[in-house]
Amino acid sequence: MAKLYEDKRTMFNKSPNGIITLNRGDTFTLEYTPDLGRGVHHNYYDLKEGDHLYLAILEPGQKWENALLKRVYTIDHLKDPHSNIILIHFYTEDTEYLVPGNYYYEIKLQRIAEHTDDGFESIDTVTPRTKFVILE
Repeated sequence: MAKLYEDKRTMFNKSPNGIITLNRGDTFTLEYTPDLGRGVHHNYYDLKEGDHLYLAILEPGQKWENALLKRVYTIDHLKDPHSNIILIHFYTEDTEYLVPGNYYYEIKLQRIAEHTDDGFESIDTVTPRTKFVILE
């Protein structure tokens, strides 16, 4: 579940189905909580020491490994020490040189073995590829 962090200076929109639309080069911040649930059955996950949240911005059909932008978030990126909300910042340089059009974002969660039910390291796609539209 992600929502817009209060920032009235930008032309940014995140629709209820997760599609992000922004003007090229704008800055914004998302509040994001990893959700291991499916559909309306939420299972919010509290990031722990050693876990990593990965964000990628991709062109249509592009492999994860070749993403245009990749970011890694840890417990150091929590909104505050008592929340499970990660602050995801987008900076001007993230989109200023991209051609306006349709891109996608995807978010994956890597949990170390100590933080899983079966004792094995786990990587889960917590936000599947979702449209990320850049306007001029």
